[in-house]
Amino acid sequence: MLRRLPVYILLDCSESMVGEGLAAARRGIGNILSRLGTNPQALETVHISIIGFAGKAKVLLPLTALPDATMPPIRLGNGTALGAALELLAARIRDEVSRRDKTQRGDWRPIVILLADGKPTDDLEKSLKVYKSTVGDLVANFYVVGCGEDADLRSLAKVSDILLKAESMEAGVLDRLFFWMSETLTEASRSQDDKGGRTMLESLPVGVTMVDAKHLPDKSAVGDFYLRAVCGVKNRPFIMHFRWDEAGETFRAHRSHPLGQDDIEPDQEGGAGESVDISIVSSPPACPYCGTDQYVICGPDCGTISCAGGVVRGPEGPSHRCPKCEVQFSLAKGAGATSLRVRRG
Repeated sequence: MLRRLPVYILLDCSESMVGEGLAAARRGIGNILSRLGTNPQALETVHISIIGFAGKAKVLLPLTALPDATMPPIRLGNGTALGAALELLAARIRDEVSRRDKTQRGDWRPIVILLADGKPTDDLEKSLKVYKSTVGDLVANFYVVGCGEDADLRSLAKVSDILLKAESMEAGVLDRLFFWMSETLTEASRSQDDKGGRTMLESLPVGVTMVDAKHLPDKSAVGDFYLRAVCGVKNRPFIMHFRWDEAGETFRAHRSHPLGQDDIEPDQEGGAGESVDISIVSSPPACPYCGTDQYVICGPDCGTISCAGGVVRGPEGPSHRCPKCEVQFSLAKGAGATSLRVRRG
């Protein structure tokens, strides 16, 4: 029986992946499966697992022989629980990978690929201790990729010494990155040994660079933030994307991203976030469905943000029905919140 080559892919599924990032991740995972499937050696040895993480980590695809592996649903959630993803990875490697001993050859040492585009929102230091005490030096190669401008390279450098940076979240850059990954994994399936030497194609794709963890730049810029909202007219979800304007010391609207029902993790509609003063947030982007650029926040028990396209003006003044909790409330002049709960990817 041929020895298995376990491959684990850890994928950031936070809201900051919305738009091109999510589409490229889905496309890239599918391409990895299909391209590896054309290589006879990979077909015989590679077993692949996918772990997604947002507010929590979950197994999207358990360790599966390549010919039987299918594309799992990839959906967005709140937060970036990188620590939880590493602890889950450690548990899966402990339970799924057969180690070499005096009586058996065991599996080849596993390969791990991690893609993240933001800052961890849980206790990474604690989780790293759990991961290292569980896995030790069993993993042969751990490729860590920070995607886009907001990737926290200092945190990612603590995970592995193989640190790459994708300069942007544009589809072309990510498509080339996933192609490079598939070629690297193909090469790894041909050249495994028990020492687990580093396997990596020398030529990196355009837009991807190797990062020297000893010379990381200071990360002082304020990162983007995202607010989930619902169209008050069509009752359809979307995400508002804001970027920090250093000169104006304010968050400015970047764009809004429509969401399909398959884009959202159903059990992560809420979630804690950092409190941001509305006074430093400029006018929000327009709703991608009805074009309205004004918004209403439901009461504290609900907290849903919806565009004001569904506001009804009656004899007692304007009123609005929350598209989530369906409570009808009046819009008193001057009423409103002074802070919002936002999720940083």
